[in-house]
Amino acid sequence: MKRLILLTMFCIGFVGISLNSYAQSTAVKPYNGAKHKYKFQNVQVGAQYEFYVSSSFVNNGADSKVSTYGTMKNGDGSALPTFPVSVPAGGEVSVQIEWAADANTTHSAGVYLFLHVTGANVNGCSPENFKAVFIQPQANDFNLAIADAAVKDPDCADLTNLQPVINKGDILVNDDYDPGYTILSFDVTRTKSSNAWSATYKVSCNDSDVKFAIGTTDTPATGEKNGSISGETANTHTIQIKVPNVPGKNPTFTVTLLTGTDDKTGVTDLDLSGEVADHTINVMPTIGNFVGE
Repeated sequence: MKRLILLTMFCIGFVGISLNSYAQSTAVKPYNGAKHKYKFQNVQVGAQYEFYVSSSFVNNGADSKVSTYGTMKNGDGSALPTFPVSVPAGGEVSVQIEWAADANTTHSAGVYLFLHVTGANVNGCSPENFKAVFIQPQANDFNLAIADAAVKDPDCADLTNLQPVINKGDILVNDDYDPGYTILSFDVTRTKSSNAWSATYKVSCNDSDVKFAIGTTDTPATGEKNGSISGETANTHTIQIKVPNVPGKNPTFTVTLLTGTDDKTGVTDLDLSGEVADHTINVMPTIGNFVGE
């Protein structure tokens, strides 16, 4: 089996406030473009509440509210209600923020996410309380890097399922010869995250007459093919390409990563231009017709 490694560097974050030994997107240090959920628990049920983002904590941020941080939605991703609204049973309130693509430069000093809660009016007094969390947007380091780590390139074809006898099925010389097939393996490796992740890619061949299939069960056919990786939880996902051997051909296969996404935060690679890997199967010697005299 031939193995072609696609080294893939993922910097994928997860929602959380704990500090880690490596950079990743977190709720309080979100990557540009990332989605994170923010919630407060044990809020007084029935009280009125609102969320807002401010560039300052002075005067509870009331004089410094901003909208350039990104997009705010309900914690479940649905459209945000018109604040203020009542705290539901259970006392938990939440929002989801999709941070702007330039959040780290627009708000280089950071921002504050405020929760404002107002109790029932009693004798003309409406008791209030505020809590805020400081958030420092980060440059998006999510990156996919591809490299051909095969030991040899070009590499020789495998002879898996080679059937060399041309008249095995019929002594009168039917063409039972089968040159076999080669399996190319590509490893897409994710690092620096524990979230599920997804990606899309395409596989092409420089020889339009050579058939191949993504996976080992599909029927090989000519032409470019698209594939996807969905909800992968392991650090490494192996892509296999099945190539029927064709004597006299030395096809080059190109794998191009198209997208890569952290399923939890929505962080994507902002630049995949040029992220491709090539591998060539060396020429398999041809053997012509048999003649018996």
